[in-house]
Amino acid sequence: MSGFRFPWDELSGDEAPRGAARQAARVRAPRRPRGRPPAAEGLGRGGGGAAAGSMAAGSEGSEGGCGVAVEHADWVAGELSVQGPAAEAARLAGAAAGAGVIPWRLDHAAMEEDLFHRLAARYPRTGRLSLEGCRAFAAQFREKVEDRHRRALAAVGVSRACCLDLHALLPVPPEVLALGPAHPAARRWLRAHWGTTELRRVVRLPAGRGGRRPPGEALLRFGFFAAGALPFAAVRRLERQWPALRLALRPAGGAG
Repeated sequence: MSGFRFPWDELSGDEAPRGAARQAARVRAPRRPRGRPPAAEGLGRGGGGAAAGSMAAGSEGSEGGCGVAVEHADWVAGELSVQGPAAEAARLAGAAAGAGVIPWRLDHAAMEEDLFHRLAARYPRTGRLSLEGCRAFAAQFREKVEDRHRRALAAVGVSRACCLDLHALLPVPPEVLALGPAHPAARRWLRAHWGTTELRRVVRLPAGRGGRRPPGEALLRFGFFAAGALPFAAVRRLERQWPALRLALRPAGGAG
């Protein structure tokens, strides 16, 4: 999700502080899922609930989380099909379209301080980066995160780039958003109500498969990558909210 690179990312060599920094600071963006769901068309730019400014989220184990990235152990390719009366399916498709952003509240000052201490604990003693340099770098990184976060938040409620936005369908409550994306309670809420913490690379798939459909019915198909597990909890809630529609969630075969 993050396109940000540290100054040392492209340098190598045993003596370069850049290589050491990658290993020591552990300040990384979450790994991108590889490939995409099969037969995808109309690739959406948003995720189905990507964290706004997620490059600023902390590790799951830190209460309140002020680190730089939340990492997921695995990405699971999934496919959701929705079938039922055409008018009702169109309503769900309209409700599902959104920015693909979870508008978390982020503590940028705490994030900056956390990054400074991570850097200061390692690099001044090597002579490669002074305390002043650590402070300046942390401040510059905060500016980058704040700008990215502002742009992401501005898209919420305006952009419809993501065809399956879980936050648009099943909004995260304000009191949970206030905790931040890395807070254990916030992540527990996501797993309990969505079944996953994030969707990425959400696409609308062709509706050609599924056999004959009764007159007046429509079929919607979505492909995506889910963080850690497929969003079965979200589908169960949607089934209760949209009783006229039949929802089926399954792993997507052939996605690399």
